[in-house]
Amino acid sequence: MFTCALLAIVCAVEEPAVIWTNAYEIEEQGRVLAGRGDYAVWVWAQAGAQPATVTLAGATIEVPASGLPAAGYGWVKAGDVPLEAGETPAALSGPIAALVLSTDPAFDPARALPHLRVFDQPEAVSDARAAIERDTDTLFAMTPFQSLDDWEAYAARLRRRILVSSGLWPLPERTPLNARVFGEITHPDYVVAKAYIEAYPGFYVTGNLYRPPGDGPYPGVACPHGHWKDGRFANEDHGSVAARCITFARMGIVAFSYDMLGYNDSLQFSHQGGQHEGGIPFDEARRLTLWGIHPFALQLWSSMRAVDFLQALPCVDPERIGCTGTSGGGTQTFTLTAVEPRIKVAAPVCMISHSMQGGCVCENAPILRFDASNMEVGALAAPRPLILVSATGDWTAKTPEVEYPAIGSIYALYGAEDRVINRHFDAPHNYNQNSREAVYRFFGEWLLGERERYADFHEPAWEMEPVEALRVFPDGRLPDGAPSRQQIIDELIVSSRAKWAAILPEDGAALDAFRAGYGAALADVLGASVPAVVDATPIGQQAGPGYTLERLVLGRRGVGDQIPALLYTPEQPSSEAPVLIVHGR
Repeated sequence: MFTCALLAIVCAVEEPAVIWTNAYEIEEQGRVLAGRGDYAVWVWAQAGAQPATVTLAGATIEVPASGLPAAGYGWVKAGDVPLEAGETPAALSGPIAALVLSTDPAFDPARALPHLRVFDQPEAVSDARAAIERDTDTLFAMTPFQSLDDWEAYAARLRRRILVSSGLWPLPERTPLNARVFGEITHPDYVVAKAYIEAYPGFYVTGNLYRPPGDGPYPGVACPHGHWKDGRFANEDHGSVAARCITFARMGIVAFSYDMLGYNDSLQFSHQGGQHEGGIPFDEARRLTLWGIHPFALQLWSSMRAVDFLQALPCVDPERIGCTGTSGGGTQTFTLTAVEPRIKVAAPVCMISHSMQGGCVCENAPILRFDASNMEVGALAAPRPLILVSATGDWTAKTPEVEYPAIGSIYALYGAEDRVINRHFDAPHNYNQNSREAVYRFFGEWLLGERERYADFHEPAWEMEPVEALRVFPDGRLPDGAPSRQQIIDELIVSSRAKWAAILPEDGAALDAFRAGYGAALADVLGASVPAVVDATPIGQQAGPGYTLERLVLGRRGVGDQIPALLYTPEQPSSEAPVLIVHGR
């Protein structure tokens, strides 16, 4: 009886003789009629000073105000109009909320309304989430955590969400790096060379490798450069990539300075990924985002492969890997550290902020910050050593009072307060000498294990090589056979399809295992969680043939979210399994 009643409702609303639409939908999309006929035109409208009209296929009908209630919205038949099969353009004016076209003279939309809406009037539920506005410059507060267990449960979800947002969950196959190191320039106390690897087959990550002259094994440091105009070749008072890499090598650390997407020798994608020279049209970019193909994702995977590269070098100790960068390179530093347990020490410079989350597409990914800011993402480094370098002249100006104590609260849960420090300088946005020296001292203690030696370390004089001597592809030409951007994109989609084809269950027996292993990703995508307590607010109730219909608003206690819901209860409970019918619209 319950199933039959529901079928009757669906058929009554959506049979070819009845076309039901919200007012905004029909004006935006029109309607396609399956057959010609004389259609009764019903509107859900409100009486007012302005007359309401409906125009269908060029014929205009004025809604009779006499049939409308004195207050609120009500149903009234506006008239009849002959319509041909096919696409029917429509235009509405006045206070009209919904429109029904029917060739069935007995159809009454007022009877069907309770099966379609919770409220009797065209009002939205008061969902508190609709009032939440977030953008890169929103002022965030750190999520409070009462215990280490609470934090680690949250941290596991956030780590997974970072990967899901980038198409990296589960991780892609680690294809051969096909690394090439060449063009060495030897100095008495360090060696610099050109280097590139393939993060995906044919997708090049380019840069320079700075190393001590000996055999090692030495610690390794990944060095993403950030949004300097000259990328990894930046060499100015506010920041020099070469300065820190040369100094690391002199300290006994191997440093890989690699290009962010679209900088210098990274020639296959533009950095912004948007609609400009060398970019991707915006509509196409949105489609590719669904595959996890966007600047943030490509850079994050490139950074993970940079760690693979460092670990594979004979002169590097694979258990002592660090990462440091500033600005967009700072974002790469703390997001890489968040998802990459092989990073043992991290130094994001002038980036982790409660008031600015990163202004570039390479720093933002879909679903990344549903319930997080860069403070929570940065805290995923805990309990590994972390130095926050901040400045008075950028969005880290409040780090000593806001971000550092917030992240420190997570380290306190581990009893590791001594592993996170802040060094704050009176300077603009930078990775200047003061900032670099703070990082040298921190890495000297935690990567080299020589705290006393580096406690008051100062950067020696250095000289950057000419840019042309550091360029991987000085003539702007990729290796022979290098795939185009479109070929890389096509292959990434093919490999993603293949990855999921091997994971998706093929029968009922495999479904439970799939849900256990991968079902959590659905919650990540929706920003949802299974609530501990649900409050149901009754809106109305009515009896039907063999069932009772309750109209409800559901919400999580104390959250303020509200979901409209219709509950059908059979008159006679049955042992048969219920049937759920989901309509395509």
